[in-house]
Amino acid sequence: LLKPMLLSVLLFFLSLSTSAATLTVTSSNASGSGTLSNAINTAQSGDTIVFDAALQGSTILMQSIIDIDKDLAILGPGSDLLNIRYTPTNTAPMFRLNAPAENFTFTGLNVLSCGIIINNTIANVTFNDVQVTNAAYPVLRMNAFDVIARLTNCRFADHNGSTVIQGSGSKIIMDNV
Repeated sequence: LLKPMLLSVLLFFLSLSTSAATLTVTSSNASGSGTLSNAINTAQSGDTIVFDAALQGSTILMQSIIDIDKDLAILGPGSDLLNIRYTPTNTAPMFRLNAPAENFTFTGLNVLSCGIIINNTIANVTFNDVQVTNAAYPVLRMNAFDVIARLTNCRFADHNGSTVIQGSGSKIIMDNV
């Protein structure tokens, strides 16, 4: 009777350690504790990143390209409520999605002056209620095959002649874009 009970307790604690976490961004700064870059860097595969309500109406600064190599969901409050700005230049991507990530979700944010690049075969990339404004770099550049990108309720504006979506060998599903 004791062995099955110990095994059940052990399995319970193991399940707790492998469950996904929700990380909250509390700072609009480019680096440091509570920032988006810190949350992305410390997140584990399968985690979700959300934004503190106090950040609504502000602009989150990013000063370097963020490489994402894990399954991750970044959930903003709405593209009309929170901005992300990549400050060095608008001719480079802000986010690079790399192996071994297979699933990436990005919702509810207005991305200013940059784009997103997919460098590997990610099974599913979902963008919902995302606005990308004033990017000289392609908004979504896919350097990989077999990507399924789902864009729902997204808007792309003022790109000064740059390509909105670039790449081949992938599937793009658009609804209300």
